[in-house]
Amino acid sequence: MWGLVALSVFVTGCVTEPAPIVIYEDKRDSIWLKFDPEATGAGHSHPVALPVERMEKILGGILVADRSQIIGTIKGDETDWTPAFTPTQVKTLAPLLSEALRKASPKDMATFYLIIMDHERGRLVTSGGLFVRGRYLYFILA
Repeated sequence: MWGLVALSVFVTGCVTEPAPIVIYEDKRDSIWLKFDPEATGAGHSHPVALPVERMEKILGGILVADRSQIIGTIKGDETDWTPAFTPTQVKTLAPLLSEALRKASPKDMATFYLIIMDHERGRLVTSGGLFVRGRYLYFILA
């Protein structure tokens, strides 16, 4: 009998995160609003209206370096920085991420998952998330 009670408490006591809200999804690309367990206290400053043109400038200004070149940067060598997003990705992502932030609750993070096929390196995945706290936009890139 106690086993049944314990199982009942265990099953009903489980806390699950809310399901992601799909902003956009196709075979290669996805934009979602996901529950952010790190959004403590009052949470993020969402919803927020970030104009598409501003989001395009932000996305177009994000530069990355190859993992092997990061070590060179630490040593003081020159690093070749390249845009994180292609011009097409910027035009596609900007309105979707702006929409996501406009629809986000204080407990959400706008997330993205992009796949491109590179003839030399194969399937490349770029993913990350963004949220606003106060006056600052935080951008996570993986």
